Amino acid sequence: MRASLGMLQVGSRAALHWRPHGVSKASSFKARQCLAQCVAARWETGATSPNGVGKSLEGGVYVNSYYDSGNIEIEDMGDASDIKLRIHPDPFCETDNCSHAMWFNFRMTNVAGKALKLHFSNAGQCSFPAAWQGYQACASYDLEHWFRVPTQYNTDSGVLTIEHTPECDAVQYAYFAPYTYNRHRQLIARTQAKPGVKLLMIGETLDGHDLNLLQLGTPGPGKPNVWIIARQHPGEPMAEWFADGLLERLTNKHDAVARHLLRDACMYVMPNVNPDGTWRGHLRTNAAGVNLNRAWAKPCKEDSPEVFHLLRVMDEKGEQQGH
Repeated sequence: MRASLGMLQVGSRAALHWRPHGVSKASSFKARQCLAQCVAARWETGATSPNGVGKSLEGGVYVNSYYDSGNIEIEDMGDASDIKLRIHPDPFCETDNCSHAMWFNFRMTNVAGKALKLHFSNAGQCSFPAAWQGYQACASYDLEHWFRVPTQYNTDSGVLTIEHTPECDAVQYAYFAPYTYNRHRQLIARTQAKPGVKLLMIGETLDGHDLNLLQLGTPGPGKPNVWIIARQHPGEPMAEWFADGLLERLTNKHDAVARHLLRDACMYVMPNVNPDGTWRGHLRTNAAGVNLNRAWAKPCKEDSPEVFHLLRVMDEKGEQQGH
């Protein structure tokens, strides 16, 4: 659950300093004090929260998904070697008639040398349960280098199980190596500073995130516009990893193929069409529960501003080129 202004996630450190309009400082202070007391009491008792934070008294193992692109719910942490989790679903998607789930991303601490066994109890109810067969979860100690860990899926119980003994005090587990919203911002900042690149901020999402479009090359008579968009589904970070590599090559002045492409065409690249879903840890939808891949026929500002603004700019650029 997030505040409607400022995209602050309840339970995060920033939320303790956020005060909505119309609320007095005294009331805000009492609310923060109450929240701090509740958090402290929960850690002391080892209680778990269904909202993505939990502690096991046995061994002091912590689980946390309160951050950019995080997703997990905690059912039971009574035994650090038998932790029961749930993947938090997206908002209900009307076009798909379901609440999608598959993406998970969370951190565990105080785990060095501990034989962890993590059970995802609702894996069988996720969007594509057949995809769990043969799947191996991703893990990382430094959030840069990712590796696979032993993972088994029981088709009878619908439970996915990770078994891993971490070598470091903290480890991150994820459905796939995440490309977080913060990393996306770094990609945009890094790329727009290179020669021949223009950044177009074409609109905002429902959560207030920027919709960033990168133009590479110069439009001209007879030059086609080439559009490359990625990550309408936020739970597919591999698409933005591809866009990252593509942009790196297109902006390499020593790459003959890139120079040839930008001489003959104007490239428009949108590495992340769905930053809200990325930030929230969704699999398929934006903040309103819309599958953007299904919104192109009739996009609107109210529930699919991402596609609405992208399609608007596509039409404008096409008209300018006479296409």
